Amino acid sequence: MVYTAVVLTAGLLFPAEVFGHGVEAFNMIGGESNKAQSVYFKYSTGEPMMYAKIRVYPPSQPDMEILQSITDRNGYFMFMPDETGDWKIDAEDGMGHLGSIMIPVQSLETGDSGGAVSSGGGLGSTPLVLRLLLGLSLILNVFAVYGFIASRKV
Repeated sequence: MVYTAVVLTAGLLFPAEVFGHGVEAFNMIGGESNKAQSVYFKYSTGEPMMYAKIRVYPPSQPDMEILQSITDRNGYFMFMPDETGDWKIDAEDGMGHLGSIMIPVQSLETGDSGGAVSSGGGLGSTPLVLRLLLGLSLILNVFAVYGFIASRKV
């Protein structure tokens, strides 16, 4: 009897803590282009949904999950849409809380790059002739070092 009274009193004073809480989701960038979209998931108490399981569903196949990930410790998740339409993002914390948001993407414009993605350097962006010269130089330098070491041993 005392236990029931305590639970009922706690439920009246702190309903969110006793009976659970909801989940809220926000599109933090708010853009409608295919630029990276940042989504924030939090509980109705204000706490972020840390490390919640994320599922992403594209507009062309709304029943087919194409990506799984997790939110970071602050409740954020980012993705890069590659088609127009409404993208559905679900977040589940494994304790019965589920949040969902629809992200509308109306444009595939990427800005000044014209859709091109830069590799940011590396040998993949170096011309073939220069890569051949670099390889030949490396081989000759290995032989030069070997010859220097061999002549010092005599």
